Amino acid sequence: MTKPQDHSILQCSDAQDCLCAMIDEETVKLDSAALELHLNACSDCRTFYNDQRQLHARLRAELAGYCDVDRIWRNIERDIVRYDEQSSQTAVSYPQAEIEGVRVLGTRRIAAMAAAILVVFFLAGTSLFAPIARSLPVTMETIRDFETFRQLGGRLDIQASDPDVVRRWMMARTNFTMPRNINPPKGFNITGGRLCLFLNRRLVFLQYDKGTVTVSLYIMKATGLKLPKSGTIDFSLPHNALTTATWQRGGLAYVVVSDLSRGDIKSIASSLKDQQAIEKQAPARRL
Repeated sequence: MTKPQDHSILQCSDAQDCLCAMIDEETVKLDSAALELHLNACSDCRTFYNDQRQLHARLRAELAGYCDVDRIWRNIERDIVRYDEQSSQTAVSYPQAEIEGVRVLGTRRIAAMAAAILVVFFLAGTSLFAPIARSLPVTMETIRDFETFRQLGGRLDIQASDPDVVRRWMMARTNFTMPRNINPPKGFNITGGRLCLFLNRRLVFLQYDKGTVTVSLYIMKATGLKLPKSGTIDFSLPHNALTTATWQRGGLAYVVVSDLSRGDIKSIASSLKDQQAIEKQAPARRL
């Protein structure tokens, strides 16, 4: 008679890899009975499974159909009013009429609104207000994620003041090798990080604080992204008071997002970029 297989021999690392694959809806090559038996016997893996499911659900909720239409319309109205004010001195004045209580606007204002409407529906995509991850550059996507993060209360997946602790936690959950040096900029402290999912990839989000000032650093694979040339930093124009600094090194892309002044962001981005350059020159050490 064949002796029943002892499913409890399954290693935690194998079980957790399998659980992550299941959550990501990937093919699993592990006996489901072995996994179930392991989960029944291992409280650590049960906790891991529950945490990963909650994290996955939160990431999906952040991405699914997110489009702040009210903010878009506020920005459109602001821009149209600004255009009116700038054009008022040179524009020809036309009387405005009302037809059944509807105000008839000047031709150029109507054109501006029509263009704005096209922009809104372009952003919405074929599915009304669908995610716009594949139609915007990395700078806009990181800003959008950061805005969502703040709107949801700024909850981090890991809170720790030790960069090595944060790095180890991230390394166990990402599909790329984290840089060894993620120390905060001068005067700042690392407070933790979170995992993100957009631009068809997983990203790491690190948070650095100095009093009430926050600087966020996104790290991701550079493959397939439009990025500045190696060795240079690209700065975006302010968007909703947020500015980004983007660079690449060693196959990874880095984006700093903050509402600090451009000068402060330039200094911080240069500091973070330089510490990665120093890391490349220094002998690698094991954690």
